[in-house]
Amino acid sequence: MDSKLLAGTPATTKAGFKINTSGKALNEIIENGFFTVDRKWTVTYWNKSAEKLLGVGAKDIVGKNLWDRFAGIIPLDFYIVYHKAFLQEIPNHFEEYWPEIGAWFDVITYYNNNTLSVSFKSSKQPSGGGSGKSIDNSERALPGGD
Repeated sequence: MDSKLLAGTPATTKAGFKINTSGKALNEIIENGFFTVDRKWTVTYWNKSAEKLLGVGAKDIVGKNLWDRFAGIIPLDFYIVYHKAFLQEIPNHFEEYWPEIGAWFDVITYYNNNTLSVSFKSSKQPSGGGSGKSIDNSERALPGGD
């Protein structure tokens, strides 16, 4: 982001995230669900939107294994893409229907410093042109990349 845009804006850092003028971390004011896991799939962060969208409170999942908590209910594509993100260390975008929740999830994963970060939103309709199929853009080049 252009530093000129931030000039004169009071901001500090808390847990690596920029703080806006209201004092809340950016990852707490966005509407997307957001969580992080380490290489052992231990949840290290879970925002308020993730609590709302998935029905699991941060106190019930932070420090616990993601797969143990969602065993038997998480769609296989989530498992495959999350593992691929760790192996390939590249951002990944996909869309998948989660029958137990009754919603489509538009998910972006990205890997940095032995941590997988996951940002997602849900809706009752697929956003990928109504095809109803999973989208995996892992092979797509990043903008500005060679």
